[in-house]
Amino acid sequence: MTDRGEDAPASPRRLPPDLADSLVILAICAGGYLLTLEFDPVPEFMRQGLSPERFPQIVIGVIGAFALMLAFAGRAGQAEKRPRLRLRIATTLLLVGTYVATAESLGMFTLMPLYCALFPVLWGERHWPLIAAYAGLLPVLLFALFVVLLGTPLPLGLLEGLGG
Repeated sequence: MTDRGEDAPASPRRLPPDLADSLVILAICAGGYLLTLEFDPVPEFMRQGLSPERFPQIVIGVIGAFALMLAFAGRAGQAEKRPRLRLRIATTLLLVGTYVATAESLGMFTLMPLYCALFPVLWGERHWPLIAAYAGLLPVLLFALFVVLLGTPLPLGLLEGLGG
């Protein structure tokens, strides 16, 4: 009721924020999955393990499953501030985009320690020794596994002389 005794007009019905976010994520996943269908086929004699399109499809499937869980789990009653959350998401996307844009020229592992430190801090982690261990060890372990042990041709950029 308004102060003049009239009923207030009904507000337009909106999707719950988690459902709206989930639908956007699922749309992006669908687009990414469609892109993997355009990958060139690998000749049968060269195929080992996962084919080039299969790994991204698995990752996209996992992200889609998390998006569905977000949509149906709901967070009713939680006091998470949406504007702050959206700023964190936008900042995360900007950081990921910057990392991807610089990976070819600077190398995947050159800036990885910085990004491994920035992401947890951005999302509220404040256990500094844990962040330092994560930022220092993860890039080294990934480099050792993929470049040295598996011989995976990844963009090394400034670290080109260290490749296996």
